[in-house]
Amino acid sequence: MPPRPPITPNHFFSNPAAREAGFTEQFWYQAYQLFLDEENRDPSPSLDKFFIARTIRAPFRQHFVDVLVRMQPEPGEYSSLRFTAFPAGEEPEVRQVSRWYSSDETRPVLGEGVLLDANFPW
Repeated sequence: MPPRPPITPNHFFSNPAAREAGFTEQFWYQAYQLFLDEENRDPSPSLDKFFIARTIRAPFRQHFVDVLVRMQPEPGEYSSLRFTAFPAGEEPEVRQVSRWYSSDETRPVLGEGVLLDANFPW
């Protein structure tokens, strides 16, 4: 099996609202790298740690945003990573946003991005 090509900013897609708000493929790539760093810091020996939805804080312009990163549809399938950006909270610690944020998150969604087929980039 040939080696997988590295994931680059060109592998990310944004919705129109995200592009209008200034979220570029480079931003989603940076959020992806921060997400991978967070996964790698998780001391759990379980492989489940690679499928947990996580919220990371990423720089955006002169501020920060909190980005919910979650795998869809389910582990083991050709999965995509979805990114949803929210204004950063005032607290210094990142508050984890629920995978089902629409029912309990009061902050507005600023934009969304996706990395299709995250395990096998196109």
